[in-house]
Parts: sequence; C-alpha cells; structure tokens
Amino acid sequence: MYHRYERALNTVFRKLGSLAFGILILITFLQVITRYLFSYSFPWAEEFLGLCFTWMILFGMLTGRQIQVSLIRGRIPEQWRWVVSECCYLFILAALFALLTGALVLVDLTKQDTYSALPLSRVWFAIPLVLATVLEAVRVIMAMIDRHASAAAGDL
Repeated sequence: MYHRYERALNTVFRKLGSLAFGILILITFLQVITRYLFSYSFPWAEEFLGLCFTWMILFGMLTGRQIQVSLIRGRIPEQWRWVVSECCYLFILAALFALLTGALVLVDLTKQDTYSALPLSRVWFAIPLVLATVLEAVRVIMAMIDRHASAAAGDL
C-alpha cells in the first residue's frame, strides 16, 4: 500500500511542479515580450512568478526520496540498522512537526496581508509549506508502518 501511495504522490507532485514551471515560463516569456515590444509590463507578474517558483520548488522537493549517505549506512552493523532507521524516521517526524508549527504561524500571520499588485492573500505563499509538510509526514509514517509490516531494515 505504501509503494502505491508513494508512486501516486510522486506523480501528483511531478505534475503540479511541472504545471507551476510551465506557468512560470509562460508568464516570464509574456513579460519579456510585452516589455520589449510594447513597453508594457504586467504589474502583478513578479509577485505571481514568486508564487509559482515557491510552489514549483516545494513540489519538486517532495518527489523522490530523502538524501541518503551510503557511507555511513554501510558502516552500521546489521543488527542496529533497524534501530538507527527508526531513530532517523522519528527525527524526521520531529523536524516536520517543528516545520508545520512554524508554517501554521506563518499562515496565521499572512492571512490578512495581500500582495501590492496582485489581489491575492500572502497566505498562498505559506500554504505550500503546510501542504508539503503534512504530505511528507504521511509519507514517513507510511514508510514506518511498511517497515514494521515487512520487518526488514531496508533503505531510509
């Protein structure tokens, strides 16, 4: 079940990240064309491009697996790998909880603010952080459950 969830999540994140990247390219291209051919610039473009860039980066970060250091993992005795893996997962969950706490504070602080040229709330800049943190925590919890179910050390 975990692998199916991970594959589906990676597909969704790749598509959303690609969509944000495509919008980023399109608006940048339109901004360059209108600025140099018509001497007109969209006042909202820079702020909107910052949003697209933020969403693209966060969705891109969530596709795939965490960074691994095989040199260290290879030196851990076999009987301790499971314990070290569980400690790493718990550390990741604690870090994600701290990140989520800060992200929720950021959402609360920015919900009344709007961009100067774009009639959108600044909360749209913080929502990807909350979404990415929650979905990554679900992925880590499912990986822990999968490891317990299979009773294998496996990769982090």
